[in-house]
Amino acid sequence: MIVAQGSEGGGHLGIMASSVLAPMVASRVRTPVLAAGAFATGAGLAAALALGAEGVLLGTRFLATPEAPLHPRFKQVILDSDGHDTIATEITDVASGVVWPGAYPRVQRNRLVGDWVGREGELRRRQPEVAARIAAARAAGDPSYAILYLGQTAGLIDGLRPAAEIVTG
Repeated sequence: MIVAQGSEGGGHLGIMASSVLAPMVASRVRTPVLAAGAFATGAGLAAALALGAEGVLLGTRFLATPEAPLHPRFKQVILDSDGHDTIATEITDVASGVVWPGAYPRVQRNRLVGDWVGREGELRRRQPEVAARIAAARAAGDPSYAILYLGQTAGLIDGLRPAAEIVTG
């Protein structure tokens, strides 16, 4: 399988939208392609199939399930999101000390991101201190200063549903 993840997705991504990337990849390879980054519903699956993908890979949708090993306050962030409160930024990678060259992660736009926009140089100098603060926030279930990878499809998610129900439709 090849996963063609568009820029709408959560986590580390490239700069091309899923609706362009998925058919480009599918038309150039014989390996099955899963579209990712813009899909959270059955309608999204139908769109991905129409684009030439064999299926979809869901990320953010499965974070909003009872089974996901995520603090309930992080799940609530996803449920409250309209998809516009995400951002692709290097800030969270710099803060955590793990940078993926050429790929920014899409994350929740929260106080952590707001505190360091335009101050990436200082963040690099203070990385150990900020990383400790992020770890403490995650342990406390504090979404205001923890890193939460989520895609723009959060705006399509209106409730916690069991994973089996998501899969079966």
